[in-house]
Amino acid sequence: MHKYFLTLSFIALFSGCATKKIELETNAKVFPQEDFYILTALDAKTHHQYKKAAATFLVLYEKSHKKEYLNASLETMLQVRDYKQILEIVPADTKDTELLRFRVYALLGLEKYEEANKLALTLENKEPKEKNYELIAQTFFNLKEYKQGALFFDKAYKINYDDAVVQKLAFLYYNYLDEKQKAIDLLKTHIQINGCAKLVCRELLIFYSQKRDLDGILDIYKKLYKVEPTKELATKIIQVYLMQKKFIELQEFLEHTQSDNLTLLNLYVTTKNYTKASKLAYKLYLEKGDYTFLGKSAVYMYEATKEGKISKKVLNEVIARLEVVIQKEKSSLFLNYLGYLLIDHDLNVTKGIAYVKEALKQDPNSVFYLDSLAWGEYKLGNCKEAQKIMKKVLELDTTSNNEIKIHKEAISNCLTKKKGIK
Repeated sequence: MHKYFLTLSFIALFSGCATKKIELETNAKVFPQEDFYILTALDAKTHHQYKKAAATFLVLYEKSHKKEYLNASLETMLQVRDYKQILEIVPADTKDTELLRFRVYALLGLEKYEEANKLALTLENKEPKEKNYELIAQTFFNLKEYKQGALFFDKAYKINYDDAVVQKLAFLYYNYLDEKQKAIDLLKTHIQINGCAKLVCRELLIFYSQKRDLDGILDIYKKLYKVEPTKELATKIIQVYLMQKKFIELQEFLEHTQSDNLTLLNLYVTTKNYTKASKLAYKLYLEKGDYTFLGKSAVYMYEATKEGKISKKVLNEVIARLEVVIQKEKSSLFLNYLGYLLIDHDLNVTKGIAYVKEALKQDPNSVFYLDSLAWGEYKLGNCKEAQKIMKKVLELDTTSNNEIKIHKEAISNCLTKKKGIK
């Protein structure tokens, strides 16, 4: 249950009275020391000396009979829960509706719920306003008469369609009247008409979370993100999309918002969209100055054309980028990739083998690096050496990689041919 709602939380409910900054309209001075008392009271409030402030405001009222001083005193008493003092000051038969509300607040604070409810109900005819309906609703809630409480919250809501009021009404429907769908529909309609106020959207988010309604949760996160596009909300949206395996929608969200380019890059790679992956990796390199992204941009550029015939221009660009990377960072991944390209495309097999051997120093049992080395030896015509290395590859390989199979067959054919020549 929410911590903030409906159990002696009337001060928060009626923040227009109890928690607002006091503004005094004193007009002309009634007595010589009026300004001094005002400054004393305000200074006391500033230093959280609420009892002193309340007493000073009361003196101001007694000396000037200005109503704003009395209200300021009573508001301050509410802040320090001096409920008995309020009841002593405000008579039960007061005709002043504002003072009557202070008395109701005090009765609620003292848990005199029946008396508070009876007095609050007199406000309906005297002054049928939103704040009075809210107060009546509060008294019914404290009496555990939830249907009546909802009735008056509904009356309050229909006056101004206030965010805070609809949140309380929906909370009551959902948690106390077991009208969960009604609560959800109420908030959905309010949001459609009035927009996604944090208070309302977060309440609906709680309802959806309790129902484990991922579509509803996602919808609210996205609405909240439009209002306040934070990293935290973007992360939550991404998580829900991933849970639902909605990769296309996630990609669209990430492309539109640019909220998490690392996740977008991983998504491009997962879906084998290497053209976009290469461009994004290069963008990240320019933004961050991290050569790993430059290396990835090269790898993805090559992978994007792997199924077709790669142009000389693209191949040269891939190699140029990888050469820059390995000068800055001796990454085994990029050393092997560059070496393999030089070998496979017959550009400089010897140099390619040298790069692969550097990669193997870092990871001597890498199946893929050993396969590159075997392929290099094959390209040089060293079929026995290639076969020797391939044997180790096959001992280590559990992936049944298609490229390794092709290399194994080519090396075997090479040995057979050489034996036939002999």
